[in-house]
Amino acid sequence: MMPGFNENISYKNVVFHIQTEDGGLKCPVITSLLYYKGAVLVSRKTDYSGLVDSPDIGRKVRELLGRQHKGMVNDLKAGIFDDKIRKNLEGAADNAMHLPRDRHSCGKVLRDSLNNAMPDIFDKDDKNKEK
Repeated sequence: MMPGFNENISYKNVVFHIQTEDGGLKCPVITSLLYYKGAVLVSRKTDYSGLVDSPDIGRKVRELLGRQHKGMVNDLKAGIFDDKIRKNLEGAADNAMHLPRDRHSCGKVLRDSLNNAMPDIFDKDDKNKEK
């Protein structure tokens, strides 16, 4: 198993975390996860079982790890994940809206926070969902 990467990335004034790790030869998959405040928003997996018998497996896996991690960072910064980010985080806010009355404001707070932090991803005119 190769050591992976963990990195905080600021995108549109919001800090996301990207983690890329190797599952090792028993589970030859490289997994990258994009997090926001502990919630997984996007995942990407690459199976490398076809390389397991390669004599230079270590070098190849290191290259795959680096390439996949860098690809996740570049795709985040390029806006490739904007729709997934919006859908996942709005879903979290909508779910919080269904909490008991005393905790109902959590959904509104989360949605307002997202609208303010990333207005070009989150539609401010979509406030009717809060009611």
